[in-house]
Amino acid sequence: MTGQVGKVYADAVFDLCLEEDTLEPVYKDLNACAAVFRKEPGLAQLLEVPTIPLEEKRALVERLFAGNQTVVSLVCMLTQRQRIPYVQAVADAFNDLYREHKGIARMTVTTCVPLRDTQRQQLIAALQKKYGKQVELTERIDPAILGGVIVQYGDTLLDNSVRSRLEAVRRQLKQ
Repeated sequence: MTGQVGKVYADAVFDLCLEEDTLEPVYKDLNACAAVFRKEPGLAQLLEVPTIPLEEKRALVERLFAGNQTVVSLVCMLTQRQRIPYVQAVADAFNDLYREHKGIARMTVTTCVPLRDTQRQQLIAALQKKYGKQVELTERIDPAILGGVIVQYGDTLLDNSVRSRLEAVRRQLKQ
């Protein structure tokens, strides 16, 4: 449910940004706004208090997020519709749309030891060539894979780990 609600609002804000050519500032300010709500969970609770008049809530939101009218309007709308807990879901869905629009692919790579800079750059270059997109890489360390790499991109899993190769050999030997 959270993802669906977030996507509805994100789609609307994203379309508005494309119309008004404000994608970059809204991307920056919406993520800053979501960070404020993550760091200060009491803010969302305050905006949910039914005894505080909507005008006071709006004034608070305008003071906090004065940099961007689209973000202010979004937060005020979420407050008015009692959907303020969805700020992060809206930001996440908006970020997905932004990355898709910009041709950026988020990928997670799992290795048994941290990648050196040269390895990271070579891997990013290979993934960019394979997928034809700019790669935003998140690294995870898992000593259990023994060696090699596992790359997760959306629903695609590229498993070139020593552990998976050993398991494949084990399965073949059982046949």
